[in-house]
Amino acid sequence: MPYKNEIDAAISAHEMWKVRLAEAIESHAIDLPIDRICRDAYCEFGAWLYSDSITPTEKSSQRYKLVRHLHADFHKAAAEVAEFALAGQAVSAKNLMSETGRFSVVSKRLLAALNDWNKIAKSSVS
Repeated sequence: MPYKNEIDAAISAHEMWKVRLAEAIESHAIDLPIDRICRDAYCEFGAWLYSDSITPTEKSSQRYKLVRHLHADFHKAAAEVAEFALAGQAVSAKNLMSETGRFSVVSKRLLAALNDWNKIAKSSVS
């Protein structure tokens, strides 16, 4: 599978959302509109995920379907945090980002799924 670079980039980019959202909570501002944050096809990984670069066989796999689903949930959760941050509701935003909060739970599940997919991609390159 030639997807290792895309998955590595997605892992890094989605880890950065934690920092970005924490900054939004503090500043009550974010550089993207909520209606764009909540859409999973607008980020670079999402555009790739929905593109024809991925084979139909891979798109029919359970791992792809799981990543796509979790990626969509991740963006919805990030948008929720951003909405609270912009509204000055820091406690609600921080609750979503807490260890058991929706954003953290979805983020961890997405990163685990990406790491699993990446292991398969790496082993097929070797």
